Amino acid sequence: MRSKFESNPFLQTDPGSQEHNPTQAEIEKNLELSDSFNNMLFEVESELRDPGHFDYDYMAPADELRVMDPQDLWMQISYAWLDYGDHITDPEEKQRLKQKVESLDRGILKHFVPFLESQVKKYGRFQTFKVEHPEFAEKHKRRSDSYDYLMEQFDVAYYHINNYSISLKDKALLSSEFDQLKQKSEEYFREPWLYSFEKREADLWNSAEISYFLASHYHDNLATFGGDPKQDDRFRKLEALYDQALALNDIVAEMKDDEIKNRSKIRAQNLLGFIERQLLEYTAPKDLLKIDAQLDDIISDLNDGAGEAVALRLEAIKSKIDSMSKLKSAAKVVRDLYAKIINKYNRAVRQKDGESFAEEEIQGIAYNNPNWALVIMGLDSAANPASIKQAYKNLVTKHHPDLFQDEAEKEKQTKIMQKINEAFMFLKNIGKLEENH
Repeated sequence: MRSKFESNPFLQTDPGSQEHNPTQAEIEKNLELSDSFNNMLFEVESELRDPGHFDYDYMAPADELRVMDPQDLWMQISYAWLDYGDHITDPEEKQRLKQKVESLDRGILKHFVPFLESQVKKYGRFQTFKVEHPEFAEKHKRRSDSYDYLMEQFDVAYYHINNYSISLKDKALLSSEFDQLKQKSEEYFREPWLYSFEKREADLWNSAEISYFLASHYHDNLATFGGDPKQDDRFRKLEALYDQALALNDIVAEMKDDEIKNRSKIRAQNLLGFIERQLLEYTAPKDLLKIDAQLDDIISDLNDGAGEAVALRLEAIKSKIDSMSKLKSAAKVVRDLYAKIINKYNRAVRQKDGESFAEEEIQGIAYNNPNWALVIMGLDSAANPASIKQAYKNLVTKHHPDLFQDEAEKEKQTKIMQKINEAFMFLKNIGKLEENH
């Protein structure tokens, strides 16, 4: 009588060889191991798809969700291989799982961005907590709340992208996102009140933009809303938003870092101006508001060097301004807008004629445009999340300092990237990168 090995010689072959003819038991065992392996990777895949989703604290704001450490995700994959992957004998299935892991591996490297972002927000929140409640801050302080701990997380992230086999372009993109988050960390370290300011600023921007969106779809002539009870209710809400935006200056007053304080003050004025414009739409003539917007566009073009191209546009605006001179005696809110337009027009003319401006004034012109961050990135107010992200990638691959050898050029590009990163982070903070915004 022959043994089972003699009756089926394929069972004597190496399980990993192509000649191997597995038994039904081996097939079922491989399927079981593969299912277990995939189940262990489920949390990794889910975290990469939706960072922070496993923190089911429904009482916490969305930005307080804890994103998993990428190194923990890599460890989870290692455990999956050790417990199940290494025991799979089907070569095709093993190869398929390896390809899946390679794809996840690249995703985990990019996962450092949301992870670091969550750590930066956590640190910024604690910085504000320290100055608002100093008597409790020391008691609640943890190692993970410290600046040193945060910098260690950045060191780990930079180490991985510098030692991971990726293209120079991908490395520049990841480095740039790390750079902007590290820059934000350093700002939170220098100015503890900044996180609180940015959080309230983002909430108010969202409310103000929702209000503007609803109004623009309610009636095509915003200047004739007076007397409509629905619009009166919106007017009261806008006044409340205006008061809250005005209160941002109370936070600015607490700031100690002069550079951040001045920048935050301009941003608070920018937000206040956006809400004020909506309030003006109830009483100011629509043509006056159009002129103001046209002057903003002209000043933006002048900043880009388009001096001669705007001369005719300025002449046309001058004629319109002269024809509306009677508004000097109109209601105060209209008089203020008219005076603002006169000043803005005169500034545009001086700039067209080649008059130099101080760096601070040029910066102020950019920030006083409601879309200053989009202007810096070369976009207009109609930009969607996809176009913003693509513009950011294009700017990174053009200006990232790692792409240059000359030290002087590196320094120049570093300053440019700081501006770009600040604009991109601002757009992210106010929700402009969310697909459903």
